[in-house]
Amino acid sequence: MNSVIATQFPDSRDGESFPNSGRCHCDRYTGRRHLFSIQIEGGKRNNSGLEIDITGTEGDLKSWNTKSFANKNDNILEGARGDKGALEHLPVPPSYVKIPSSHLDVSVQDLAHLYAAHALDRLTGAQEAANFADAVRRHQVIDRLNLASATGTLQSPA
Repeated sequence: MNSVIATQFPDSRDGESFPNSGRCHCDRYTGRRHLFSIQIEGGKRNNSGLEIDITGTEGDLKSWNTKSFANKNDNILEGARGDKGALEHLPVPPSYVKIPSSHLDVSVQDLAHLYAAHALDRLTGAQEAANFADAVRRHQVIDRLNLASATGTLQSPA
Protein backbone atom coordinates (compact mmCIF):
# COMPACT_ATOMS: atom_id res chain seq x y z
CA MET A 1 0.00 0.00 0.00
CA ASN A 2 1.42 3.38 -1.00
CA SER A 3 0.04 6.63 0.33
CA VAL A 4 0.63 10.34 -0.06
CA ILE A 5 -1.01 12.70 2.40
CA ALA A 6 -0.42 16.35 1.53
CA THR A 7 -2.24 19.65 1.44
CA GLN A 8 -2.69 20.66 -2.18
CA PHE A 9 -3.25 24.36 -1.46
CA PRO A 10 -1.85 25.26 2.00
CA ASP A 11 -2.51 28.97 1.42
CA SER A 12 -4.75 30.85 -0.98
CA ARG A 13 -3.48 33.57 -3.33
CA ASP A 14 -4.45 36.27 -0.85
CA GLY A 15 -2.58 34.51 1.98
CA GLU A 16 -5.68 33.14 3.67
CA SER A 17 -5.02 29.73 5.19
CA PHE A 18 -7.55 26.89 5.24
CA PRO A 19 -6.60 24.38 7.91
CA ASN A 20 -7.63 20.86 7.00
CA SER A 21 -6.26 17.37 7.19
CA GLY A 22 -5.14 17.67 3.59
CA ARG A 23 -5.69 15.51 0.59
CA CYS A 24 -5.04 11.82 0.69
CA HIS A 25 -4.21 9.72 -2.32
CA CYS A 26 -3.87 5.99 -1.83
CA ASP A 27 -2.97 3.27 -4.30
CA ARG A 28 -3.36 -0.22 -3.00
CA TYR A 29 -2.73 -3.59 -4.53
CA THR A 30 -4.41 -6.18 -2.34
CA GLY A 31 -2.40 -9.13 -3.58
CA ARG A 32 -5.56 -10.61 -5.06
CA ARG A 33 -5.35 -8.67 -8.32
CA HIS A 34 -7.47 -5.83 -6.93
CA LEU A 35 -5.98 -2.39 -7.37
CA PHE A 36 -7.80 0.65 -6.11
CA SER A 37 -7.10 4.32 -5.78
CA ILE A 38 -8.65 6.74 -3.30
CA GLN A 39 -8.41 10.52 -3.34
CA ILE A 40 -9.96 12.44 -0.46
CA GLU A 41 -10.24 16.22 -0.55
CA GLY A 42 -11.56 18.49 2.17
CA GLY A 43 -11.83 22.16 3.00
CA LYS A 44 -13.14 23.03 -0.45
CA ARG A 45 -15.19 26.12 -1.20
CA ASN A 46 -16.86 24.68 -4.29
CA ASN A 47 -18.02 21.26 -5.37
CA SER A 48 -17.74 20.01 -1.81
CA GLY A 49 -20.04 17.05 -2.20
CA LEU A 50 -19.25 13.38 -2.27
CA GLU A 51 -18.22 11.48 -5.38
CA ILE A 52 -17.23 7.83 -5.48
CA ASP A 53 -16.20 6.42 -8.87
CA ILE A 54 -15.68 2.68 -9.25
CA THR A 55 -14.13 1.46 -12.48
CA GLY A 56 -14.61 -2.27 -12.96
CA THR A 57 -13.77 -4.84 -15.58
CA GLU A 58 -17.42 -5.01 -16.67
CA GLY A 59 -18.48 -1.39 -16.25
CA ASP A 60 -18.48 1.70 -14.07
CA LEU A 61 -20.40 2.91 -11.01
CA LYS A 62 -20.69 6.41 -9.61
CA SER A 63 -22.31 7.47 -6.33
CA TRP A 64 -22.51 11.21 -5.69
CA ASN A 65 -24.29 14.13 -4.09
CA THR A 66 -23.83 17.89 -4.13
CA LYS A 67 -23.13 18.32 -0.41
CA SER A 68 -21.00 16.31 2.00
CA PHE A 69 -23.53 16.60 4.85
CA ALA A 70 -27.12 17.66 5.51
CA ASN A 71 -28.45 16.44 2.18
CA LYS A 72 -32.13 16.75 1.41
CA ASN A 73 -31.89 13.94 -1.16
CA ASP A 74 -30.12 10.61 -1.10
CA ASN A 75 -26.92 9.94 -3.01
CA ILE A 76 -27.37 9.54 -6.74
CA LEU A 77 -26.23 6.16 -8.04
CA GLU A 78 -25.34 5.80 -11.72
CA GLY A 79 -23.74 3.04 -13.74
CA ALA A 80 -22.84 1.76 -17.17
CA ARG A 81 -22.07 -1.79 -18.25
CA GLY A 82 -19.50 -2.48 -20.94
CA ASP A 83 -18.59 0.31 -23.35
CA LYS A 84 -21.95 2.14 -23.33
CA GLY A 85 -20.30 5.39 -22.31
CA ALA A 86 -23.08 7.37 -20.65
CA LEU A 87 -23.94 6.54 -17.05
CA GLU A 88 -27.60 5.75 -16.32
CA HIS A 89 -29.51 6.31 -13.08
CA LEU A 90 -29.71 3.17 -10.92
CA PRO A 91 -32.55 2.94 -8.39
CA VAL A 92 -31.78 1.70 -4.89
CA PRO A 93 -32.97 -1.93 -4.62
CA PRO A 94 -35.99 -2.23 -2.29
CA SER A 95 -34.12 -4.78 -0.15
CA TYR A 96 -31.78 -1.96 0.98
CA VAL A 97 -34.63 0.23 2.24
CA LYS A 98 -35.05 -0.60 5.93
CA ILE A 99 -37.16 2.36 7.09
CA PRO A 100 -40.48 3.85 5.92
CA SER A 101 -40.43 6.69 3.39
CA SER A 102 -40.03 10.04 5.11
CA HIS A 103 -39.73 13.78 4.51
CA LEU A 104 -36.77 13.92 6.91
CA ASP A 105 -33.36 15.08 5.72
CA VAL A 106 -31.45 12.15 4.22
CA SER A 107 -28.63 12.63 6.75
CA VAL A 108 -31.19 11.96 9.51
CA GLN A 109 -32.53 8.97 7.59
CA ASP A 110 -28.98 7.54 7.43
CA LEU A 111 -28.96 7.38 11.22
CA ALA A 112 -32.41 5.77 11.20
CA HIS A 113 -31.07 3.11 8.79
CA LEU A 114 -28.20 2.43 11.21
CA TYR A 115 -30.61 2.02 14.14
CA ALA A 116 -32.80 -0.27 12.02
CA ALA A 117 -29.78 -2.42 11.16
CA HIS A 118 -28.79 -2.64 14.85
CA ALA A 119 -32.36 -3.58 15.81
CA LEU A 120 -32.47 -6.27 13.12
CA ASP A 121 -29.12 -7.65 14.34
CA ARG A 122 -30.46 -7.91 17.89
CA LEU A 123 -33.64 -9.65 16.73
CA THR A 124 -32.07 -12.10 14.29
CA GLY A 125 -28.50 -12.52 15.56
CA ALA A 126 -27.24 -11.43 12.13
CA GLN A 127 -24.55 -8.79 11.64
CA GLU A 128 -25.82 -6.22 9.15
CA ALA A 129 -24.58 -3.17 11.05
CA ALA A 130 -20.92 -2.29 11.42
CA ASN A 131 -19.48 -3.07 14.85
CA PHE A 132 -16.47 -2.01 16.90
CA ALA A 133 -14.19 -4.59 15.25
CA ASP A 134 -15.09 -3.09 11.85
CA ALA A 135 -14.13 0.36 13.14
CA VAL A 136 -10.80 -0.94 14.48
CA ARG A 137 -9.96 -2.49 11.08
CA ARG A 138 -10.77 0.77 9.29
CA HIS A 139 -8.55 2.74 11.65
CA GLN A 140 -5.72 0.23 11.15
CA VAL A 141 -5.89 0.95 7.41
CA ILE A 142 -5.84 4.71 8.10
CA ASP A 143 -2.80 4.23 10.37
CA ARG A 144 -1.00 2.32 7.58
CA LEU A 145 -1.83 5.07 5.08
CA ASN A 146 -0.38 7.70 7.42
CA LEU A 147 2.73 5.58 8.02
CA ALA A 148 3.23 5.01 4.28
CA SER A 149 2.96 8.73 3.65
CA ALA A 150 5.25 9.73 6.52
CA THR A 151 7.98 7.19 5.77
CA GLY A 152 7.68 6.79 2.01
CA THR A 153 7.70 3.03 2.48
CA LEU A 154 5.34 0.42 1.13
CA GLN A 155 3.01 -0.90 3.83
CA SER A 156 1.33 -4.28 3.77
CA PRO A 157 -2.42 -4.35 4.43
CA ALA A 158 -3.42 -4.85 8.06
